[in-house]
Amino acid sequence: MERAKEEVLVKATGKAIEKGLRVALYFQGQEDCLVRLRTGSVGAVDDVLVQEGLVEGEGEQEREDVPETRVRRTSMLEVGISLR
Repeated sequence: MERAKEEVLVKATGKAIEKGLRVALYFQGQEDCLVRLRTGSVGAVDDVLVQEGLVEGEGEQEREDVPETRVRRTSMLEVGISLR
């Protein structure tokens, strides 16, 4: 009876992508491991902090015009590691 292949996923975004690649490289060097890399993008929610009616770093913008949160897209690396 053949064993079902299980895969461990390591997901990294932003500055952590370099560390995700290091993990992939380490397991790629192991004889019994299969490594798959997938790239993509994910949404990240940023909370906007307002002080004294002005947005930090935005100049003289009124508080009414400022959203409480905003969504931005960021790069993502997914490392799939399984046994051969």
